[in-house]
Amino acid sequence: PAVVVADAPNGWGGSWNRNGTILFVPNVGRGVYQVAASGGTPVPVLDLDPSKYLHYAGPRFLPDGKHFLYLVEASDPAFGGTYFASLDGKENRLLLRGGSRATYASGFLLYLSQATLMAQAFDPEQGQLTGDPHPVAEQVAAAFGAGCFDTSENGVLVYQGGSSGGERRLRWFDRTGKELGVIGEASTYSNLRLSPDGAKL
Repeated sequence: PAVVVADAPNGWGGSWNRNGTILFVPNVGRGVYQVAASGGTPVPVLDLDPSKYLHYAGPRFLPDGKHFLYLVEASDPAFGGTYFASLDGKENRLLLRGGSRATYASGFLLYLSQATLMAQAFDPEQGQLTGDPHPVAEQVAAAFGAGCFDTSENGVLVYQGGSSGGERRLRWFDRTGKELGVIGEASTYSNLRLSPDGAKL
């Protein structure tokens, strides 16, 4: 049966380690929390300083289950990017500048640069990048600032091809599902909301 673990009204990603701890961001503008997989009261791991950061997202455990990666969006680009941190709070530092989340697999940190998936040698316990990054795949799609890719523990990579974003057309439908027409030009629309009178979008 499904089990209620914790409230996450607008969750921004999470990760589950082998010790039964779930790391997650429960809402926009909140920090990173941990909770037992069996449920309970979430405990803050990292608070968010709103004077420097807009939001945290996508915490991802590294193999030791103590360290993790997470993405920071900041008003000042100097503070934004992928951070390396630990559950005990002893580590928390910027690892890689840029707005795409990174993930670890088989000795490498993988991340999106423009539309190219890059890999760079990485020590997941020390949080150290070494050597030069090299391209793994071209024209990898992205959505909401995150590259559309993931890796398994045994090094299998999956990704969605295509240019970042992608143009879309807005279409009206009635309540029966019948298409009524097209609105505006093709563009990269997202998070649509109609005004109460239905006249503005």
